[in-house]
Amino acid sequence: MKIRVANSKEKKSIRDFYNSIIVRNAGTIHDIGWKVDQYPSEEVLQQA
Repeated sequence: MKIRVANSKEKKSIRDFYNSIIVRNAGTIHDIGWKVDQYPSEEVLQQA
């Protein structure tokens, strides 16, 4: 497995990935309380 820093062109894909997880798990035992386009914020994703 190769781990690398994402580039700026991948930003939307990463955001979409997080949002899909949030939506898919909402209301289930796996719901962690994140909100689409609120958390994780752009700043949090950039730092990660």
